[in-house]
Amino acid sequence: MEKLLSALNNIKEYTLLRDFISNGKSTALTGVSQICRSHLIAGLYAHTDLPITVLCQDDMTAKRLQEELTAFLGMQAPVLCSRELTLYDSAVVSRAWEQKRLRQLYDLLCGNTRLQIMTWDSMSQRTIPPDVLRSAAFTLKPGQEYSLDSIMEKLSGSGYPHCAMVE
Repeated sequence: MEKLLSALNNIKEYTLLRDFISNGKSTALTGVSQICRSHLIAGLYAHTDLPITVLCQDDMTAKRLQEELTAFLGMQAPVLCSRELTLYDSAVVSRAWEQKRLRQLYDLLCGNTRLQIMTWDSMSQRTIPPDVLRSAAFTLKPGQEYSLDSIMEKLSGSGYPHCAMVE
């Protein structure tokens, strides 16, 4: 795969694009087929140290891009999920998508994600402000003891309601 990514350096337009973004300028790329777009994104990821955010028009395109980039790079770039509509009592639904979304937003905030795929829907949704997210986050480690009252206080201060069952 490295030879395929290295071949990009022989394409004048690619080197211009790479140099342009390496100088701190944002750019948009249009008119390129899906697989060529994936190849260019993988090359930019491999040849620069810059964070890359890719905006896709829908979930299907984002998932396909994720699969292609996994083949090129050998790692899976996260796709920021959009909100699932709940048309019934929200007290009994799984919050897995919310947990996944908050984790990805926290990783972006801390600089742990260098390549992020988003859709228009996921990018445009209201979410927690970065400073609130940073102050609300905490880590529980196996084998350590914690005060249940302090954990409950931290969780309720972060907006979690008291309930009988948690995931």
